[in-house]
Amino acid sequence: MTSALALDLVLVLALALYAAGMYRAGLVAGALALVGLLGGGLLALWGLPPLLDRWSPADGDPAARIALLVGGAAVAAVLGQQFGAAIGARWRSRLESRSARVTDSLLGAAGALVVGAGLVWLAASAVVGGLSSTPQAVSDSRVLQGIDRVMPASADRAVAGAYRSLDSGLPRVFAGVAPEEIRPVEAPAEGVTQGRGIEAAGQSVVRVAGGACGRTQTGSGWVAADQRVVTNAHVVAGVDRPRVQVGGTGRSYAATTVAFDPRRDVAVLAVPDLEAPALPTGERQAHGDDVVVAGFPLGGPYDREAGRVRDVLQARGAGIDGSLGVTRDIYSIHARVQQGNSGGPLLSPTGQVVGTVFAKSPTDERTGYVLTLEETRPVVEAGLRAGAAVDTGECVR
Repeated sequence: MTSALALDLVLVLALALYAAGMYRAGLVAGALALVGLLGGGLLALWGLPPLLDRWSPADGDPAARIALLVGGAAVAAVLGQQFGAAIGARWRSRLESRSARVTDSLLGAAGALVVGAGLVWLAASAVVGGLSSTPQAVSDSRVLQGIDRVMPASADRAVAGAYRSLDSGLPRVFAGVAPEEIRPVEAPAEGVTQGRGIEAAGQSVVRVAGGACGRTQTGSGWVAADQRVVTNAHVVAGVDRPRVQVGGTGRSYAATTVAFDPRRDVAVLAVPDLEAPALPTGERQAHGDDVVVAGFPLGGPYDREAGRVRDVLQARGAGIDGSLGVTRDIYSIHARVQQGNSGGPLLSPTGQVVGTVFAKSPTDERTGYVLTLEETRPVVEAGLRAGAAVDTGECVR
C-alpha cells in the first residue's frame, strides 16, 4: 500500500466518523460547535503571530514557530468547540418531534462532510505552504486533489496570515495542494557555464543586501540599464537602504527602490554611481534549452549553476504580501536554486538574460522557478522611467 493510498483511507475514515458524530449531534449543535472551533482557532492565528514576534526563543526558528502557532490554535479551537457544542446540545434537547430530530441529524451529517473537507484542505495547504519539503503522500493524495479542484481561490485567504508568520523567505509559486508540474528533462550540459558570454555577464550581476526586521537580507540582481538593477521584491521587502556590489566584491553602492511589485515579486533599484554594463536580453526559452543560474547562493561568493529548461508554466500562486489570484509566466528549470539566488539572472549560453530567478521547488532540490522576461517587463519598464523611492512594505520572514 502506498503512502498516498494510506492517507486517502485515513481521510475517508475521518470524514465518515465526523459525519457520524454530526448526525448524532445534529445540525444546530454541530454548527455552533464549528463556529466555536473556527472562532477560537482564527482568534489564535490572529493574536499569536505578534506575540511570537516579540518572543526571542521563537525568532529565527521556523519549527518552534510552527509548533507554537499550531498548538496554540488547536487549544483555542477545542475550547471554542466545547463551548459552542454545549449551547447547541441544550437547544437540541428541546426538539420534541422525531421528524425534526431526523432532519436536524441528516443536515448535520451533510454539513459535516462539507466542513470536514474544507478543514482537511486547510490543513494540507498549511503543510504545503509552511514546510520546506512537502510529503509525497500529500502531493499524490486523490482525496486532497479532488477537494482542491472544487475549492474556490479565496479559500486560501484563511491561512494567508499564518503563511506570513511562517514564511521561509521564498514566495509560494503554486496555490492549493495539487502536485507541482515537474516535467522530466535531460541533465544540464557540461561546460555551459564556461562560455565567453557567461564570463562577460558576471560584470552585470550584483549582490543585493539590506537590513530589515533586525537582520540582513541578501539576494542577487542584474543590471537592466544604466544605473538600474532588477531583483526580486522579496529581497528588498522592508528594506529602506539597499546596497549592491558588482560580483559581490569591492565597492558597495547605495541604491533606492524605484519600482516594487509584490504580486509579480519584482523590484527595480536605482543605483546612481553604478557603472556596470547592462545585460543584453535573449529570446523566450523552451523545453530542453540550456541555461545558467547566476548569483550568490546562501549569500556566498558569485556562482554559476548549469541548468536546463523543464517547462514554461502559467503558475497560480500568491504574492509575497499574501495577495491571492496571482498568475505568473515562469520557467521551471532543472538546476539547484538556493536562497541568495533570488533576483539573479537566468542566462542563455551566450550570456543573454532570459529571466529572473525567484523560487525553488519545496519537493525537488533540482527544480527552480524563474520569472520570464515577459512577466517582469511591465515592472522593469516602470522602474526605468521612475526616479522617486517607493514603499517596499514589510519584510518577508
